[in-house]
Amino acid sequence: PQHDNVRKQLFQFLRYSKHYVARELAPHFKSTELHEEYAVILARMGRHRDALKIYTHTLKSHKHAREYCEMVYPQNPDIFVMLLETYLQENPPNISQAVQLLQNHPSKLPPEAALEMLPGETTFSHLQNYVGSVLTLQQTRNRQNKIILQLMRKEHLKAMVEKKRLERKHVIITRDTVCANPNCQRRFQRDGAFARLPNGDIMHYACYEKQ
Repeated sequence: PQHDNVRKQLFQFLRYSKHYVARELAPHFKSTELHEEYAVILARMGRHRDALKIYTHTLKSHKHAREYCEMVYPQNPDIFVMLLETYLQENPPNISQAVQLLQNHPSKLPPEAALEMLPGETTFSHLQNYVGSVLTLQQTRNRQNKIILQLMRKEHLKAMVEKKRLERKHVIITRDTVCANPNCQRRFQRDGAFARLPNGDIMHYACYEKQ
């Protein structure tokens, strides 16, 4: 139990601490039995493929491999593809785990890339659930895209209406027009910026900003 507690503390330190340099520590763990700890160090170094091989080949823990992918996915969306490649690069290819990964995480594995990677002996019966999930996801995304497009068109129409409304509220500035700001009362320059107040008064833009 004491040994387990020490390893747990070491694992937590390696995973969360910022007070060590991974590349300096890695050689000290490479040839030990501390495989999970070494995987965490490799992850810190960005060596995700090597870390996944430890989980799948050395520890044979597919659960930990998937948990690792979930942890890394927000920073590296390709991590599930890497795990799929790891399964398929085994000798022989681990089609069972590859198919299970596809079925459990269809939204995180691009179907074009994933299906191209699968070996020729993979049957459609293996992929039926995955393909069904992908099609459902695509239909959902298509509906969402249509809704977003409709909303964008609606917002565009509202903006055009508002633009026309504002364009009708034109003002005429002559050489005798003066700034409505009581502290200014100066005339407008020909190319000077101005602001129109809701009550129709006109001010130099600089005067308007100072209010």
